[in-house]
Amino acid sequence: MNSRVSLGAFPVLASALFFSACSSNAPTTSVTPAPPAVQERNWGYVANAETAGPSDWVSLPGNAACAAGKKQSPVDLATRAPFPVEAKDLPNLVFRYGTTKLHLVNKGHTVQADVEKGSTVEIDGAAWALLQLHFHAPSEHSLDGLHYPMEMHLVHAGPDGKPGLVVGVFLVQGGDNPAFTPLLSDLPKVKGARKDDSSVTVDLAKLLPENRAYLAYDGSLTTPPCTEGIRWYVLQSPMGITGEQLGAFVTVPGMNTTNRPVQPLAGRKVLLDTTP
Repeated sequence: MNSRVSLGAFPVLASALFFSACSSNAPTTSVTPAPPAVQERNWGYVANAETAGPSDWVSLPGNAACAAGKKQSPVDLATRAPFPVEAKDLPNLVFRYGTTKLHLVNKGHTVQADVEKGSTVEIDGAAWALLQLHFHAPSEHSLDGLHYPMEMHLVHAGPDGKPGLVVGVFLVQGGDNPAFTPLLSDLPKVKGARKDDSSVTVDLAKLLPENRAYLAYDGSLTTPPCTEGIRWYVLQSPMGITGEQLGAFVTVPGMNTTNRPVQPLAGRKVLLDTTP
């Protein structure tokens, strides 16, 4: 038996011991994979994984009024009993609308026309400045049991600059009003997309019917956060638009159903203006 150890083995053995010692004393680093990105839910009109539908708007931060509010919009409207409506001669809406250049933006839930300063509506001695107008399809309010193909909302601000008064106008297929052409043709198709054209002038007064008699009630914004304290004036007479104008809106992706379901009146009275 050969008991001698080869000297050539010592360098290999020493190296192995050295690296073993270094490995046992070296700090270890643990890499934890990043959690998967959480997709933030947005509000909309169709419930799915990415979107909270109207019945679930309250689940999103800041939208408590959408469920807890007692004066929510839209509502069913009617011009006769047994609907809780009080008919009388009410103060006229005095529209002092001018013109604006075309400023359209796809908001993802509607197409909105931002309005240049200068147009107002007056009621009860107070003037409200027109901020913007936008569309819903089908109509959000109903009148005598009927939902119209579309509804236009003209949003006005008080002295604080915040939305406080909305005029609703029903839109029905069966007219040819050129004033709607720039607002309801070649619309921006993607959320956030804009269409600004300084060569196009919109005559805002021509978007309204000649008969300005209205139904009035206290309500809310019809979109989150469903803020209450909004004065609603829904004109009884609809405006006619063409099939092409209607189609231009409802064929924009996501715009074919953009109406919040009607909300309970919850004891509110609706006033019916009996004179234009």
